[in-house]
Amino acid sequence: TALILLDGLDEVPDKSQREKIVKAIKRFCESHGSVPMIVTCRELPYRDGSYQLPLPKFTLVPLSKASIDAFVQRWHDELRWVLEAAPGDPSKKRDMQERVSAKQHDLQRAIDDPTRPELRKMAGTPLLLTMMARLNYQSGLPGSRAGLYEESIKVLLYEWETIRQDDSGDDTDLEKLMRRAGFENLDRLHTLLNRLAY
Repeated sequence: TALILLDGLDEVPDKSQREKIVKAIKRFCESHGSVPMIVTCRELPYRDGSYQLPLPKFTLVPLSKASIDAFVQRWHDELRWVLEAAPGDPSKKRDMQERVSAKQHDLQRAIDDPTRPELRKMAGTPLLLTMMARLNYQSGLPGSRAGLYEESIKVLLYEWETIRQDDSGDDTDLEKLMRRAGFENLDRLHTLLNRLAY
């Protein structure tokens, strides 16, 4: 009656802790073999051998063209529904609905553009496709792969951290860590992250 879902095995940063988790999963599989379990891990780290588990192995394939198109349609349909359900002036709502339709058309055209095959490839990953839809609606799709990654990192690092902030108005965990490290603003953190990535 249970399904065990463990996401991101390769994201455990400490090697000894990762080894403990792998051993615990193996013991669980031996003692509770009838309980279904799904463990996710990026493909490259899994292939190196340190994550091998006694479970069937599957590789997720990128989203198909039909799946990408369906996602783009549904994402914008949901946005239209939210805008329609919100209180407000009907003429402003109509303008917003038209904006959503235009943004949907822009995103679909960019993904289908044969001169930008990198976008189609990136759209095959659900998280990146979500980022593409979000960024396209907010400010337009960046003109390069690097720009898309940069804007996505800003959302993942800064905006989602702020959204997770508790209702008391306290600083986010990221802000507390930055203050402890002597960072006065996000620009300095961004510069250091760029150096580290390079």
